[in-house]
Amino acid sequence: MQNYAETGKFELQITAYSDSTTVTVSVPCEGCLQEENFERKLTVDKGKMVQVELPKFVEIIGSKVFSSVVRIQSDKDVSVISLSSKPYSTDTALLYPVSSLGTEHYVVGPAIGPVGYLQEFAVLTTQGPNVVTIYLNNLVTFNGLTYNAGSKLSVTLNAFTGVQLQGKGDLSGTRIVSQLPVAVLSGHVCSWRYTKCNHVFEQLLPVSHWGKTFVAPPIPWQKKTDTLYVSASQATILNYQMGTLKQMITLGGGQVKQIQISPQTPIYLSADVPVQVLLYSNGGSTLSFSYDTFLIGIPDIKSYSLSYSVSGQVSFQNSILLVVKSLETGGLTVNEKLLSGVKWSPVPGSEYSWGRYDLPDALVPYVVANPQSPFCLISVGIANMNGYGSPGAGRDRK
Repeated sequence: MQNYAETGKFELQITAYSDSTTVTVSVPCEGCLQEENFERKLTVDKGKMVQVELPKFVEIIGSKVFSSVVRIQSDKDVSVISLSSKPYSTDTALLYPVSSLGTEHYVVGPAIGPVGYLQEFAVLTTQGPNVVTIYLNNLVTFNGLTYNAGSKLSVTLNAFTGVQLQGKGDLSGTRIVSQLPVAVLSGHVCSWRYTKCNHVFEQLLPVSHWGKTFVAPPIPWQKKTDTLYVSASQATILNYQMGTLKQMITLGGGQVKQIQISPQTPIYLSADVPVQVLLYSNGGSTLSFSYDTFLIGIPDIKSYSLSYSVSGQVSFQNSILLVVKSLETGGLTVNEKLLSGVKWSPVPGSEYSWGRYDLPDALVPYVVANPQSPFCLISVGIANMNGYGSPGAGRDRK
């Protein structure tokens, strides 16, 4: 999606789980000659990560239908991180396979940014024609027409095309219903809170893949507050505990609750029906620099995995946040060596603890595992006037 700065790079970071994995990345160039279409074929071995820099035309500016959908195919399992990186404006997102796509989504994300920089979401389809109906929660302009809050916008997408919509107000709570499965990205061209603005984005899971129980670890550098977004698709009873504070909240369908997270305090959250949870880092400061905002999808406990592949980003202070059953913290390994040097803190109200591990080297693939107990891994990084975050690519679920 649109990233506010003018120059930079768009990159896929692809990790293989088997030797001799064949991967093809292709993007059609709308209005270009056939030879200007983008295609890369490569072979990746087990535990290795390759970077594929995408052409500049993949960035979508404004509200429009587009055909420059990036297609990633492999003959064996891979994980894929999408990186949008411009000067002082970076974020990452874990991309989900086509098998995880669905037909109902709810937009959620930050709405605050400088004048002229908008909240945005994109809907992409692999099959077509696919009729996508969008029930808007705020005003957008599309094809020269203005659609107000509460209105319905329908668009028919051909296979491997998408639509991006941007709005000046808060688009959170917007419902997207499609005839065939779609991928949905949600974010902001340049959001801000405590520091200057940063492009943020994440791929959303469909309602069919939401969960009921979550642990959100705190962003360890935050001295003020960060924001947890919880969105509901139906009448929902939500309970959460943050430190000694316990709260029960009721939500209606399409409603989004913002919870302000206290510094160094994890949240344990449960709902009577599935919900969607995202963590928005409001930006903050360390002793030596200020870092900007980023957006992270928080996995539900049932989606935890026994192992994860993760890499950092160049020029960032790269860390992983871990959520592990308190009795299993001693069983974690990094690249088959016992994990050490992590300070574990309990998550009140749960059987879990959380900890932070700093990655020694950027772009070196790390495999973090616990063969006995599923756990959660979140990848985060900060730099001067920059930041990124995304859930880890998990495998081997019990």
